[in-house]
Amino acid sequence: MRGDSAALASLPPALAEAFAVRAVLTREALRDTDVASCEPLLRRDTSAVRRRLRARLADGSRTVLFVRAARDTIRRVELVRRARGGGQRGFIWDASTDAAESVEWRVGVTRPEVTTLPRGGPVPRALRALGRQLLALPCDGR
Repeated sequence: MRGDSAALASLPPALAEAFAVRAVLTREALRDTDVASCEPLLRRDTSAVRRRLRARLADGSRTVLFVRAARDTIRRVELVRRARGGGQRGFIWDASTDAAESVEWRVGVTRPEVTTLPRGGPVPRALRALGRQLLALPCDGR
């Protein structure tokens, strides 16, 4: 997972805060259901794995991390962070288009601002790193 650490470390400071969820991607965090819960999302297709992590972070914000994989290959990762004061910022990477997007919902705005991010940039690598970490955790619906 050194490559995952490098991917997350390569994020610019403005994005690093939104991706600062590694503290809840641990077995210890999952033991405390007030902090984090991991849900396997069942599908009829047994070759696909879907997981959703919901967590409360130390700064009081909340986050949702979703990953979908098929045969150990990550197909999609979504990360959404809701600030304590309102508003949300999310990032999505999808393998079908190899595209990453930033989605921001500002307080009082009905439509999010969507920005396509560079393919070779740090965000797609960092999203896949978080997805791999979530897939490596036990996920029993608590």
